[in-house]
Amino acid sequence: TDFSSGWTASLGTSTGWGYGKTTSGIPILVNPVDYGNSNYAPSTDDRIWTDFTFAPGTQLVALNYYLQGRMASGDYLNSGVAVGGNTDPFAGSGTQLQHETDTLSSPAAAYPIDQCAGKTCSIGFQLTSKPTSTGNTGPLIAFFELNTVAANTREMGIENGTSMAAPVVSGIAALLMASDPAASDIDVARAIKNSGIPVPALTGVTTTGKAVNAMRALANLHLSVTGLADRTGTAGQPLSVTFSISGLNALAVSASSSNTSVLANTAITGQNSCTQTGGCTLQLLPAMGGTSTIYVTVSDTFGQQATGSFLLTVPSSSGGGGGGMNWSFLLVLAVILAAVQWRRRGLAS
Repeated sequence: TDFSSGWTASLGTSTGWGYGKTTSGIPILVNPVDYGNSNYAPSTDDRIWTDFTFAPGTQLVALNYYLQGRMASGDYLNSGVAVGGNTDPFAGSGTQLQHETDTLSSPAAAYPIDQCAGKTCSIGFQLTSKPTSTGNTGPLIAFFELNTVAANTREMGIENGTSMAAPVVSGIAALLMASDPAASDIDVARAIKNSGIPVPALTGVTTTGKAVNAMRALANLHLSVTGLADRTGTAGQPLSVTFSISGLNALAVSASSSNTSVLANTAITGQNSCTQTGGCTLQLLPAMGGTSTIYVTVSDTFGQQATGSFLLTVPSSSGGGGGGMNWSFLLVLAVILAAVQWRRRGLAS
């Protein structure tokens, strides 16, 4: 609110209410006018107010503002409201809201002024001091705001700051905990962070540089691949690997081999049959001896992924492939050596 126009003042002293802006451009309302340089005057009743009109259909109205400063003991800073245009809120028809002395602080919560719904109201502030008052710094008021709720509306707004972010993230955390009571707080926090949507403007501002998304966080928490264990296979022989996958909706599984000489990626089949929560079986066809780490990834339509892995070991001496050719070579060599030996014996005879 810009306090520079539209406000009606009823001043008990010439040093009463004044307006200005902070060095960062925030409008402020102060008393005395030269706030910070002198004290407010004794024996004063300084009032200031302005009118606000609330549209028909408005059901709830709340007033809030930032307040700082000091009052001498027995002197008061009041805020008030009165229904009707250009009406002194501190006269007989007004309603007093805040009534503060000594150290001034912002309201603990917004003041409900639902009597203003659908009407015009005068809202303002009052400073009163005793004749014997020595004065003090007085009040500084900023961030004056009125919030309304209308019937049957679906209006949304964008607000900034941790005060807005905290309840949103807390609500998502509660949603995740309700959906999976066995999930730990670490599981919930990880799901919220990992599932966020990257926002360039948040890079370096938040720990992840992302904005939270409730549906993606819920999907992330429930997405998993479990039951993978290290396996031993035989070159040239099919090997079945069964494990479990889970998620909220349609799933897709992909698998890859870290050593394509031992197991080519094209030698991994069965992924297309794994499309929903439950068991998944892949068929592997190793080509030769060695080891390879097999990575299995399950993803959903919310853009979330979960990954697991296991180690495939194929002994080099196993049958098939190169091992089979080695045994054949040795057998042929043995036959040749035997024939040569018999030949020598025949010549000797």
